[in-house]
Amino acid sequence: MHELSLAVSIIETAVKAAKEHNAKKILEINLEIGDFTVVSEDRLRFALEITSKDTITEDAKINIERTPGRIRCKKCGYEGDSSPPTEDDPLQHLIMSSLKCPQCGDTHTEIIGGREMGVVDIVASK
Repeated sequence: MHELSLAVSIIETAVKAAKEHNAKKILEINLEIGDFTVVSEDRLRFALEITSKDTITEDAKINIERTPGRIRCKKCGYEGDSSPPTEDDPLQHLIMSSLKCPQCGDTHTEIIGGREMGVVDIVASK
């Protein structure tokens, strides 16, 4: 469950930014998560709820913007959106390493988008 370590980093980042601006309470944390990060939104929200306890981030609204996965096919030159396998797929990590081009079906592709993961900004009060 790497969502727990992500949650700890997110809370630390938000608290540090708030302190640098003399904020007393964080009201919202805005995140960007790429579809190819293999991050479960539900697990991340749960981990954030736990790690925010007794901090200035407790009860902050968590806004998550998903960014689509994008691939480039080295065979046909296709560049565009590509959906990752579903979270329930037990072979998810294996499949992720061989994404098929939706245009020609070749697996010689590279991920060019959808790996983003981070705090975009926070909303805080003084």
